[in-house]
Amino acid sequence: MDTPFYDLLGMNDEQKNAFIKRIAGSAPSGRLPKVEEVAQVALFLASAEASFVSGQAVAADFAAHP
Repeated sequence: MDTPFYDLLGMNDEQKNAFIKRIAGSAPSGRLPKVEEVAQVALFLASAEASFVSGQAVAADFAAHP
């Protein structure tokens, strides 16, 4: 996700954009997830619809995991 975290890395805008582009390039979607997309995963897990989901690790990482 493009969040203020990247500002803590001490990169200028050009470096930040290149870094994000490199990370996004590793995703099947070719982009980073939006904050709202990751929030939807958390909301689902906190909802009654997820009542039978337990003991699972849910990776909201734009399918970048091996």
